[in-house]
Amino acid sequence: MANIIAIKTDTVRYSEIDAMDLRAAVEPWCPMPEDIEKAVLTRRAEWLAGRLAAKRLLEPVLPDAVVQMHSIDGYPMVIVDKKPKEGFFLSWAHASGWAIAALGPQTLGIDLEPENRPVKSVLERISDDQERAAFSSGEISVDGKPAPLPLAFWVAKEAAAKATGQGMRHGLKGYRLGSAPTSGGVWPLQITTPGPRPLRDPAIRFFRIGPCLGALCSERPLLLESPHFGNGR
Repeated sequence: MANIIAIKTDTVRYSEIDAMDLRAAVEPWCPMPEDIEKAVLTRRAEWLAGRLAAKRLLEPVLPDAVVQMHSIDGYPMVIVDKKPKEGFFLSWAHASGWAIAALGPQTLGIDLEPENRPVKSVLERISDDQERAAFSSGEISVDGKPAPLPLAFWVAKEAAAKATGQGMRHGLKGYRLGSAPTSGGVWPLQITTPGPRPLRDPAIRFFRIGPCLGALCSERPLLLESPHFGNGR
């Protein structure tokens, strides 16, 4: 089973002084990006909260673990005694005042985007005519509510790019979302450009949190177990 934890970033006090405390809590555990100090305070709050959520997921089960970013591909690795720990995979994301992290026993990736994000203009860059034609309407159903297809494509493919470990370097057309969910509400996914972390039976599970649409990508059997959601406040 994958575990997901969410932090509403307005529950994280954030000023320049608070930033120093948050960074002190996270930095020994996970390296900072070089441009973090150039970001506005709200952006830094979300960035650090994502890592904080990941830390709160991992610490109870692996208190001595730290996280390193893969030097070439840039995905997070759980490290114990200076070696990658098998069976522990982390991913995180942040958007619109929310930060989330996922921890599971198999490779995974998670993404989160505000539902009002205007992504229709990039639809042709992240999908092709055949993939779009497979859908009978311009939306999908998530938790009983409609979600716009462009946004669903975006979060699903971003989550897949994180899960495979290759990020955005090859674009997002190499991930093709199935036209309908299978039993258990899991959407099949075809990966035409495999990355350094292969998936044998890749799939997507969509979810909502706050004003955002999220997607978790991993092996289909893991997603069928229904991820456990927790509150990281």
